[in-house]
Amino acid sequence: CRDLFDLHELAEHLGVDLAHVRPIFEAKARAQSVDASLFAERFEQRMPAYRERWLEEMDEHVIGEPPPFREVERAIRRRLRAAGLLSG
Repeated sequence: CRDLFDLHELAEHLGVDLAHVRPIFEAKARAQSVDASLFAERFEQRMPAYRERWLEEMDEHVIGEPPPFREVERAIRRRLRAAGLLSG
């Protein structure tokens, strides 16, 4: 959940364009022997667990009220589609 939260903060609040970060992500994946082309599939597999654990985990990492999961998910999906990391 923290990764999703951090991605949301970077993209939505700091204006980081995920399309510009994509080559760095792909290079890191290669260095770790991870197939970056499986990102979309793995993202979708993780979303139900993130949704279930969101409030519990965010209470450990965020001061105050964490953003609603639905809003974070929607924003990140939009940004990942724009970066070509998720299909529409």
